[in-house]
Amino acid sequence: MIAGSAVQFQRMKRFRRWLFNGLSVLSLALCLLTLTLWVRSHFGGRAKEDWNLDGHWGQLEVQEAEERGKILVTWNGVQPSPNYELDVMDLRNFREYEFAGMSVFTARFSGAPFVSITLPLWMASSVFGLLFATYVACRFWKRAAIEGHCRVCGYDLRATPDRCPECGTIPRSKQPISI
Repeated sequence: MIAGSAVQFQRMKRFRRWLFNGLSVLSLALCLLTLTLWVRSHFGGRAKEDWNLDGHWGQLEVQEAEERGKILVTWNGVQPSPNYELDVMDLRNFREYEFAGMSVFTARFSGAPFVSITLPLWMASSVFGLLFATYVACRFWKRAAIEGHCRVCGYDLRATPDRCPECGTIPRSKQPISI
């Protein structure tokens, strides 16, 4: 039973590492994308296309805002009906918030939630950059923390440098070299 749980622990640890690495690569890609959009918005002009995603969960649209250096993200909770012109936005219960150049507008559109976020590109690229910096810091910290500890369970090996008494793993420096 213990061996099975150790294998399951290793698989989960590997999955978490794979997931963290994948999200970090995605974070770096999004950081570079938002930096490119930010620079282009100041020097090159607006994009020719908007990005739209439609699904059963609603409609998501991403486009460059009218203001330079900002991006507009809107989400409508339902698909537009065939009578799109007849759909009305209920402005009695709308809310609008502003903070650090970012604005959020929420309302009801034909009974479904409608959210519009205007986000400065510098903010988006700094958030994505911080996520990637966290990845780099964790990798550096983990490598430093492994020195003198078991690589499987993290047990301190100063007293028993030849073998881990917790899980039985032989440290890398003590493993025989196979030819």
